[in-house]
Amino acid sequence: MTLSFLRKDPSPCVEKVVFDELNLSFDLPINKKVAVKIKPEKAGEITFTCQMKMYMGSLNVSD
Repeated sequence: MTLSFLRKDPSPCVEKVVFDELNLSFDLPINKKVAVKIKPEKAGEITFTCQMKMYMGSLNVSD
């Protein structure tokens, strides 16, 4: 699965996107689209956050 992130916020909090459940993190340079490849092992919800856990989102993965 490939996700695209485009960071517009200059806050240092959002310099990374973190997928704790997958033990992955990716740098997000400002104003540059970043393609993030993840490989979910199972169906369900996968959360992602900034490194300070102030911003968060989730993905719903189905079979």
